[in-house]
Order: sequence, then C-alpha cells, then structure tokens
Amino acid sequence: MKTIEVIEHASRRSPFKVKSSLLRWEPSSCSLIVRRGGQWRPAVTIFDGVLIEYAEDGDGKFGSRVDCNKYRNFITGEAEDRLHLRLQPQLPCSVEERTPNATSMLRGVVDSISPNVDQYLYWQWAFQYMLVTYCRVVRSAASELDSKLNALVTTTDYSRLSQSLDALSNSVSRGNVLNYFTETTALKASLDKINSRLYSIMFRLGAAYSHEDGARSSRPAISVERLSVDTSGDWEQFSHKPSIIIVNPAMLMLHWSDLVRVLASVGITEPTPYGLTFCPDNLAALASLHDVAKLDYKEPQKWRDTAMGTTSVALEESTPVSAMELA
Repeated sequence: MKTIEVIEHASRRSPFKVKSSLLRWEPSSCSLIVRRGGQWRPAVTIFDGVLIEYAEDGDGKFGSRVDCNKYRNFITGEAEDRLHLRLQPQLPCSVEERTPNATSMLRGVVDSISPNVDQYLYWQWAFQYMLVTYCRVVRSAASELDSKLNALVTTTDYSRLSQSLDALSNSVSRGNVLNYFTETTALKASLDKINSRLYSIMFRLGAAYSHEDGARSSRPAISVERLSVDTSGDWEQFSHKPSIIIVNPAMLMLHWSDLVRVLASVGITEPTPYGLTFCPDNLAALASLHDVAKLDYKEPQKWRDTAMGTTSVALEESTPVSAMELA
C-alpha cells in the first residue's frame, strides 16, 4: 500500500491495520507509526481532545513531497479541534509490539524527554513555565487591547463622529435637505479618521493565540528546552533544543482537562504552577508570576532544590515554591 493511502485510512479512522514501507496505521491505539533507521517509531497518537505528535531532530519522515504534504495536512486537520502537543525525544523510541498501546508509546517518549532523576518534578517545572507564559501573553494582549480601545473612544475624532452622526440624524428626521451635503461630508471625514485607527486595532480583537488573533503568528512559542543531568545528578542548563512544544496554544485552556487525563495515564500528576490550578479564574494570578517563572526556568536546579525541600516538609502544601524565596 502507498504511504498516502495509509494516511487516508487514518483520516477515515479505518478499523483495519494497514501499512506502507514507511508508515503504518494502528486503529486500536489511533496512532501512526513511521519507519526510520530500520525501526518502527511512534509518529502521532490521537487522544480525546489531544493530539500527541512525536518528532525527532532532523526527522524528514518521507522522501516524497506529496506524502509529506498529505501527512502535514492530516496533522493540521486533526489539530483543528484538539490540543496539539509535540514531544521531541532526545533518543529514538522504537515500537516493538505488533499492536502497540498508545499509553506505552507515550510513556516511552516521556521517559526519553525528562531527566532520569526526579522526572515528576521535571514535568511540573516544564508546564509551570509554559502555562505561566501563556497566561502572561494572553493577559498582556488583553490589557494592550483595552488600552488601545480606551484611547480610541476618548479621542476628539471619536467625539466628532458622535456629533456628526447626531447632526445627520437630526437633519434627516427634520427633512433639512440643504444640510445633507455638509453633514454627510463631515460624517465621512470622521469615519475615515476613526477607521484608520480602528484598522490597526482589529488585528488584536481576538484573544491572544486564538484563531481570531491577527497577531498570533508573532506570539512567543509555548515550549521548553531540554534538560540534562550532570555526573552528580544535578539538572544542567538547556540544550537549546525544545523538548515540549504546545503547537496550538489557542486550544490550551479549552482542552487542558483532556491533557491532564493523558498525562495522568503515564503517571504525571496535574501541573499546578505555584499551587494554582490552570483555569480562566486563575489566569490573572498566574500571569502575575511570570517574572518568578522566568527565574525558575533559567535556574532549574535551584528550583528543584527548593521544591524538594518544600515537598519534604509538607508534601500536600500548595504554597508557591519560588514565591516564598522572593517574599
């Protein structure tokens, strides 16, 4: 079977296992498996509300442009109503089973991404930074929009527009035909001035990262870089290569509970940045912790030491780790 046909089977959720020389569809795990370096390796798994894509550095996957485009279009289409999370393991993760399990494949990649010590803390550290970054960007964009709209409605041009509308309305209701030209000309001039200012604001009317956000392509990527462990077991600085990427942050809040369930299936507890649940009610509070989160991201071992000390004193406490340091 051709690779493009395998992708079509995946798109239709075919109940049959099919494969080409490069790709195979596993309906039981709702996964595509790719052949690389003589081994079958996980490519993508579709969970309820979450799309997990497994990527390797420099992974071209397919030699044919047609196959490659078909595959990318498949990913894009499946991510339209799901949260798209891309995991980039440091080492290739092969699939040994004839009928691989989605959770087993995810667990293997998770183990490859996270440090081999205190893995549970790594995922808390990683999502802490990503979630706070997301909240910061969304909150900042909303504040910027609010400022621009307030500036617009308090301008002289905006007041003149209201006056021009009232004047024309009064002339029309009274049948003052001789005033029509002057007042419509004045109204058009006011509209042109407002429209020029409104045009620059329109691109930012949607929430940051949303499909309605005209500036979403310029927003910061929501990702974390890979950590390594030195000979003493300490977390070292990043490799400057992302290991976790939230490809479509617009779906992050909507499908967060779905992602939490996927993470829980491989033993990762729900990340709660500084003891706060990631939800709309806590968006402003999380955004305010951005400077703290940036510091913790840049000094992972220091954050880990503090987190371990805090956990040993009170395992169930939800007091912000670094917030205590800075208080």
